[in-house]
Order: sequence, then C-alpha cells, then structure tokens
Amino acid sequence: MTAHDDAHRLNALTDVLNEAIERAGDALADRFAGVTANVPLNDEGWTLHFKRHDQLWQLRLVNQLGEVCPGTSAPRKRRVEVAQALPALLVALREATSMRVADVEEAISTIRAFTAEVQKT
Repeated sequence: MTAHDDAHRLNALTDVLNEAIERAGDALADRFAGVTANVPLNDEGWTLHFKRHDQLWQLRLVNQLGEVCPGTSAPRKRRVEVAQALPALLVALREATSMRVADVEEAISTIRAFTAEVQKT
C-alpha cells in the first residue's frame, strides 16, 4: 500500500467517522432535546457539549479559550476523542435529565400547594 493509498483511506475513514458523529448527535437529540450536558474531552482543556445551537441540538466542542466548533468540523484528533467521550456524555445527560425531572415535579407540587392555599382564602 502506498502513502497515497493510506491518505485516501484516511480521508474515506474520516468521512465515515463524521457520519457516525452526526448519527450519535441525532440519537442524542431524539432522546435528550431540552437537556444540556458537557464532559471533559482531553487534558488540553477541550470539552464535549450537547447543547442547542441555531435551533438544533448538537454535539459541540469547546476549547479552553471558549471557541466552539461542531463535532464534525473539529480536527480529526478531536473527532476521535469525541468517540471516546460519548459514553461519559450519555451518563451526564441521563443525570441532567433526572435532575430536570425532579425540579419540574417539585415546581408542580409547589404551584399546586400555592393554588390550594389561594383557593382557601
């Protein structure tokens, strides 16, 4: 195999990696739209976020300077790190969802108690 073949294969694999990242983001959006979470991506200060951007829920990378880029536009090395960080992001999203549910349930209870008190007067 030549260097040209290796480069061609790397580019083709990167396209497949991008598609996989997009599918992972879509799957998270189907399940967790409305909930944000982030996890460390590496020791260089990068983090992986799942959040809303331009009306869409997406995987986004944020560096230590606060610069943001979509998961599929990051350097190839960062995209590989995204794959490694996805399980931790799923855990963080599940925890954030549970906390959000508890907050909403508490708010409903508080409002119902308030309404009942108002109706007594």
